[in-house]
Amino acid sequence: MILYTTIPSVINNLIGRLKTAAIADAKTDVVLALTAIGTVSWFNLPYNLNKLESAIKLYQTSLLDGDLQDLIDKLGIVAWYDLFNKVVTLIEATELIETL
Repeated sequence: MILYTTIPSVINNLIGRLKTAAIADAKTDVVLALTAIGTVSWFNLPYNLNKLESAIKLYQTSLLDGDLQDLIDKLGIVAWYDLFNKVVTLIEATELIETL
């Protein structure tokens, strides 16, 4: 269960997990995109979530996984009013990337 107040730290954790997976898979373009995001806080949360989605799309171009593409299609543009749903989808996408 995710607490609403811990969302920035959850996203920072997801970025770290994705970096680890990208380094293991030798995907330097994804590592660079994830590094460019920086530290997520409440002030830059929607902006950085959209950057995280772009990094996951970079990962998808090399994996070509249908389930991951479905999650990316579900994400769309992240805005304040649907923030919690998007974070849950990002967690699912991260877990899927880690299993592939």
